[in-house]
Amino acid sequence: LTVVSKRFEKEIEILRKLKHPNIISLMAVVKKTERERAWLIFPWASHGNVKQFLKTGNWEIPERVALVSCGFFFRIGALLSVHSCRIIEDVSRGLSFLHTQNPPICHGDLKSVSLIWFCYSTGHLNHSIQSLISSMSSFAMHTASGPTWTTRWASPGILRGEKTRLTSDIWARGWVCWEIITDHMPFHQVSNDSNVVLRIIRGELPPVSSNKKSAQLRTMCTMLVGCWQKKPRRRPTATECLEVIEQLVRITAEHIESRLTPRFGNSHRLVRQK
Repeated sequence: LTVVSKRFEKEIEILRKLKHPNIISLMAVVKKTERERAWLIFPWASHGNVKQFLKTGNWEIPERVALVSCGFFFRIGALLSVHSCRIIEDVSRGLSFLHTQNPPICHGDLKSVSLIWFCYSTGHLNHSIQSLISSMSSFAMHTASGPTWTTRWASPGILRGEKTRLTSDIWARGWVCWEIITDHMPFHQVSNDSNVVLRIIRGELPPVSSNKKSAQLRTMCTMLVGCWQKKPRRRPTATECLEVIEQLVRITAEHIESRLTPRFGNSHRLVRQK
């Protein structure tokens, strides 16, 4: 086997062993030996990736905060209103799982288009988000075609030629949050990737200001600032990010409850999605 083939075989072996609700399952491997080609078979995601999902609705800021944090749905009479879109919470759980393996596993190319959206039906309603899954964890930091990372989501260290690390996943995770909140990819106003590289190296990131009226947004802004620390050792771990998101879930749930109770009394029910 060539070096690339051996690396590929190793990645397949690792993928087969990974079992987690927020990590996509490898179903099969199809090989064509005479042409040295292979295909990895994963479950079909009819709803596409997270970026595509966000394009399906005109989400306002409160709804986007709910998309980031809220794993709840509430029932008002016979009407089921869905806000069970645990996007960042699911990303955080999957990333924390990868980073706490022995040895730790680095995703290497985290962004909204590499996150797959799955839904399932219960009864007559398509009302539950099953999971948000990383489409492919990159265990080999480089492939035959070059680096696996994408420029706009890359940390300053990677752009300087350093190896992909767990801390670079955290940097990219901050941008995933940014994409969900703003509906923009990193540096969307900059068309040239070379200029993007210069901005990242210089630390010219978009301003992140907190909204004093929203505890959810304040928490989110604090987390973004942490993920984008220039020095890798100052960035939070994946587990610490997960703890912040879980706190955000609680804050959002309490906010929804406080808004609904005066209006609907006991006619609504707030349920934590399993």
